Amino acid sequence: MRPTTAVRVLRGISAVAAVTVAVSVAGACGADSDPPGPPYPLPAGTLGATTVTATDPGGTPIGAQVVTVKPRSAATEAGLKAGDVIVEADGHEVTTAQQLEAQIARRHLAQGLRLTLMWPPGETRTVNLDLAR
Repeated sequence: MRPTTAVRVLRGISAVAAVTVAVSVAGACGADSDPPGPPYPLPAGTLGATTVTATDPGGTPIGAQVVTVKPRSAATEAGLKAGDVIVEADGHEVTTAQQLEAQIARRHLAQGLRLTLMWPPGETRTVNLDLAR
């Protein structure tokens, strides 16, 4: 017995539908989808101080100068004061305020940070602190 034309068309439609579903599912599970991240974002820590880029008399950037310190902040607890110049963060040289911000942005709440300050100019002092909210 030979299938009628209508049966042949329906079989063709079923095959197309099955291929479409298989391609859609494979695409959703493909290697080019984003990898799963943490179930929630980790909170970022803050220093609790405002800084600007400090320069030498020739205009060359030399560090991040503390301008203001928030009360009850990580910076206050570490003893930072307005006028301090931060020249290193966890062993990485800091010549601009943006470099210091980038080092802090890589850390999370309560994560430790070691800062080296020019104290007084020509000498250095190291402080350790835990980043706060």
